[in-house]
Amino acid sequence: MVKYMFKANSGKNAVELRFLFLSPASRQALLGMRAVALGRGPSRYQLVREAAGRAGLPGNALAKIFQRLARHRLLLSQRGPGGGYALARPAREIFLTEILRAVQDVVPGGRHCLLGNRLCGEDGFCLIHNVIIKADQLVLDAFSSLTLSDLAKSGGWR
Repeated sequence: MVKYMFKANSGKNAVELRFLFLSPASRQALLGMRAVALGRGPSRYQLVREAAGRAGLPGNALAKIFQRLARHRLLLSQRGPGGGYALARPAREIFLTEILRAVQDVVPGGRHCLLGNRLCGEDGFCLIHNVIIKADQLVLDAFSSLTLSDLAKSGGWR
């Protein structure tokens, strides 16, 4: 993540700017999957509200995310007593990029430019296009090397 520090107008407080971030859906998917990975009790399946409580997320939002993850075969779903959601594979075999791709909202034809309100490449590329492409690749490489098991073991992420 690229971070820049600058002094606010008063000069008293430093403010951190972050240009690369996860969408709310991506963050909820990672937190929800982490909660499922951590919450394995006597039953393999967990209710959405249980995972949502562990993840600190609203249940209705996580239910929609879990439906998308189930369509991408990352979660199993089962109705009825003892039902809910379970990991489709062991956590050590689910890479974070799979989770992110399952919930990512893809913009057809390109990506929104950080410097304007259009798609980069529509009328040419912005000044920082190549830098953003490289930064995206670095972040993708990092997520590609991490598994859900790694995320579940990380202590302070929420």
